[in-house]
Amino acid sequence: MGSSSRGTLPPKWNGLLFATNGDQRDWGSQYWVWTTEMHYVPLFAADMIDLTDTYFNMYVRQLPQCEIAARQRWGVPGAYFPETTAFDGPTTLSDDVAAEFHNVFLGRKVAAEISPRAFAMCRFDSHLRASTAPQKGRYSWISHVASSGSELAIQAWWRYRYTGDRQWLRSHAYPMLRGTVEFYRHLIRKEADRPFSPVGYSCS
Repeated sequence: MGSSSRGTLPPKWNGLLFATNGDQRDWGSQYWVWTTEMHYVPLFAADMIDLTDTYFNMYVRQLPQCEIAARQRWGVPGAYFPETTAFDGPTTLSDDVAAEFHNVFLGRKVAAEISPRAFAMCRFDSHLRASTAPQKGRYSWISHVASSGSELAIQAWWRYRYTGDRQWLRSHAYPMLRGTVEFYRHLIRKEADRPFSPVGYSCS
């Protein structure tokens, strides 16, 4: 990490800078939060905080696009960090294409009904492309992961707790915490409680 995490962008988890097969990477070119964070979480305890700069800077730069993604994909305010994105964040869609994906995400439309225009617009965004995969149901392995932003935000909070840097709290940690909490706060819907009915048990 010391030799590969001091640039503008964090290293890709699948090989860092030491991939031996050129730019061929089995999991593609986009960043996965789950696999990228594995390199950075241990750096707090190792007191190598400066090596996390490139990681957090990339995601903070994505915040405006993630706020747009929250509205376009889910119809809510806040910031939605997809599990997979390019280095510059989720794709900003045109209004008509955003409406199509919004309906897919909420289960009103199946992925097979996505228009050719929408499919073309999402071809370079693995998060959206997975949502259009021809499979049963409306979910893919990453399409409805809504926890990635909270993982990033809590890690930003950890960094603040390790350093006590209030300026960094204002510029990085708090915007991510606020954005992801607002996303969750508006995403949930309160419904009537349902009675518990255990399957496979009989009460006599």
